[in-house]
Amino acid sequence: MHTKTTTESEDNQNGETIFMDKDIPSIQKSSIELGQIKEGRTEVKGPTGIVEVAKKKNVVEKLIYVISVATVFFLAHAVITIQWVLPYYYAVSAPILILIRIILYWKLKWQLFMLDFCYLGNTLCYVYMWAAPANDSFFLLVFSIANGPLVFGALMFRNALVFHSLDKMTSVYIHLLPAYLTFGIRWFPGSCSVYWYQPFISVFQAPSFIWLLVVPLGIVLGHSALYIIVVILIIKPKKEFLDSYRYLTGKESSLVFKIINICGPKGRRFVYYFLNYLFAAVTMALTRLWYEYFIAHSIFIALATVLVSWNGASFYMDVFSKKEVQAE
Repeated sequence: MHTKTTTESEDNQNGETIFMDKDIPSIQKSSIELGQIKEGRTEVKGPTGIVEVAKKKNVVEKLIYVISVATVFFLAHAVITIQWVLPYYYAVSAPILILIRIILYWKLKWQLFMLDFCYLGNTLCYVYMWAAPANDSFFLLVFSIANGPLVFGALMFRNALVFHSLDKMTSVYIHLLPAYLTFGIRWFPGSCSVYWYQPFISVFQAPSFIWLLVVPLGIVLGHSALYIIVVILIIKPKKEFLDSYRYLTGKESSLVFKIINICGPKGRRFVYYFLNYLFAAVTMALTRLWYEYFIAHSIFIALATVLVSWNGASFYMDVFSKKEVQAE
């Protein structure tokens, strides 16, 4: 079952984002009939081998499911009552999950997805926590990115709480955790600072147009320019290496492709990046509301969480029910 490649196959209906999330290939009926299954470069022959692979995959998915559910309860408790846990949880879990994703995506030749803006946003959040937790301007920058393009990216590309899928859960994590962290720091700075190596900001400056919009948008533009120069013009990866642009323009019957193709083949890149900049600018402009008003920010975070939960429910109900019908 291929779920995403913001990125996923059944993505636009069930699941994730421009930052790709394919689940490990599932065992197909034809593979069983042939007496073999191929996953990447590994080939397992015979019905016994297929059963063993299926059993191992089921155990791993069950374990991921349990950990994912426990993490949701833990984070809900942390955001509401023990905010000091948030920076520690993010500091430990972010490198682990991103490293696992790098390894998995590298094998699948999806490593270009790791250069998407969401990973840069997480990197900036990580640098802020460790290098300048008391810097109010840096916090505004991170706040804008975390509560702007990252959260809205999760909603636009239908990230989903699919508890048994490490890939989908990692995508939700990458897009929402920075928002949870900045929510805690913005509204509960004392609690977040209790056990951190250095206190976070205690007195916040007034919303700054420069640091909430101009500088973050400049980083988006710089990121795109660097990607175009280094990856597209210099490295020139083969077509087998997918990135967000290739994924979104890979299916000509999709609505996204039709929008990007509005100016024809020669204008696709221009339209793609223009829409990215427009998306970033609009979502960053809205962060002033989240920064100034606790209620607005709380509702926004809660709504984003509910929507990714709804996407997860849709995945389980729609995809699994279809499989049951097909099996019958």
